[in-house]
Amino acid sequence: MARVLLQDLLGLEGPGVELAQRRAGVRELGERRSQRLRARGLTYAESRPYQVGDDARSIDWRVTARSARTHTKLFEEEREQPVWLCVDLRQTMHFGTRAAFKSVHAAHVAALLAWSAMAAGDRIGCLAWTPNGITALPPRRGRPALLAALGLLARAGLEALATPAPESTGRIRATASALLESAGSRAQIYVLSDFVAFDEVAFTELTALGRRHRLAMLQVIDPFEEAPPALNGAWAIDDGGQPMRFDARTMSGRADSPVRLGERLAGVAARTGGHHCSARTTESPAAVAARLLGAAGRPGNR
Repeated sequence: MARVLLQDLLGLEGPGVELAQRRAGVRELGERRSQRLRARGLTYAESRPYQVGDDARSIDWRVTARSARTHTKLFEEEREQPVWLCVDLRQTMHFGTRAAFKSVHAAHVAALLAWSAMAAGDRIGCLAWTPNGITALPPRRGRPALLAALGLLARAGLEALATPAPESTGRIRATASALLESAGSRAQIYVLSDFVAFDEVAFTELTALGRRHRLAMLQVIDPFEEAPPALNGAWAIDDGGQPMRFDARTMSGRADSPVRLGERLAGVAARTGGHHCSARTTESPAAVAARLLGAAGRPGNR
């Protein structure tokens, strides 16, 4: 499967809602609110003077310094959060030797996350990277927001396929950072990419986002990239319009090999308290989405 088709994304409604139900641990969505709160984190509400028995780890040192009197931070449970689906649809994602292109697999996982978020009552925002730049929709609630997000993914996928010239790397940079930072309160951010086109600046921006928001990164991998054939020399591949060359002898040792990129993503996750996992294009998108949702809901995940 080489194209991101809107009808395919719409057809994932059933599995996406089922993911939300399974995550809540109940049969009916209307019965899940108390469990959903336990999966959320805590957000700062206010500070008050310290009282005997308060946890010393909650001391607000800034207010304490200004007022010369010890203050404690008070927190409240987050009852809803914006969900950002950030999908890479640039040139390196339009590759696949089994099941589907990486771009298609990423879009299907993102659609499942979107359906699950709508069922959970979360606001949905969507950001797509294409060879021509970044397109984003701010988080909104309800079915219209979800349909707009899926439409964006389908259009961006077609736009990327129609763009013949390879783009420069690292297009995440400050533009995407500014868009996501504008969400204000802490958001759940899913970044789905092969991360091949991320440069040093891009990884720095990714780390900055993870320190402010909840970050879950999915590294999409084609099986060919993990185990290229034992061939000698450089080989040419043609997709019918855009030839490319690779050297099978050096693929595994390159800085943009799946193993090396996975190590970098694991480092970002460790520094931010986020989560990183990889998925092959041969895996079920529903299984991958369930893995991402489970990781995002762990108590230890900021």
